[in-house]
Amino acid sequence: MPSALPLGLPAPEDGVLPREAADGALGRDFCLYVHIPFCAVRCGYCDFNTYTATELGGGASQDAYAGSVLAELALGAHVLEASGVPARPLSTVFFGGGTPTLLPAEDLASILRAATAQWGLAPDAEVTTEANPDSVTPESLRVLKEAGFTRVSFGMQSAVPHVLAVLDRTHSPERVPQAVQWAREAGLKVSLDLIYGTPGESLEDWRTSLATALSYG
Repeated sequence: MPSALPLGLPAPEDGVLPREAADGALGRDFCLYVHIPFCAVRCGYCDFNTYTATELGGGASQDAYAGSVLAELALGAHVLEASGVPARPLSTVFFGGGTPTLLPAEDLASILRAATAQWGLAPDAEVTTEANPDSVTPESLRVLKEAGFTRVSFGMQSAVPHVLAVLDRTHSPERVPQAVQWAREAGLKVSLDLIYGTPGESLEDWRTSLATALSYG
């Protein structure tokens, strides 16, 4: 089935953005989202485009993914230039997933370096990656910081073991403060994701998770 634009029009064969799309990109902040679709476990609540190792098709691998992203960045830059959208520094870069930090930190760094070389970063640009608390190490976080990342967003989701189990999360509650400490020691800002309303979660469970997250400062 051919791809379609938001208005339902077929994608142009020459790859150039329709005039209304190109004009809409002018005068706005220039932001980049990089999707890393890999996960160690598929969480039951997740509807994102993600794959575990056993779900990858023939010829697909995590090892080859960074190279594919670099090729896609080059293609995107070409399309924007051909469409008359001037290059300008990125105001935000966000690596989401999936679990981006399942890739080696150097792979994420190489993608960010390529984007920076292509477009540059605004002086106050925020560069974020999502991560599971059990998918980082002190060394991987240092590599990310040195590459230009400014923030890591941890999927804490809950501080209560039985709630984490329902959500199919693989980390323990104790891992979260350790990961937060490592990130801050590396010089990264930290945000924490929480999920409210998990089946079997009581109001007291939610209060515990909220208070625990706030206690990390």
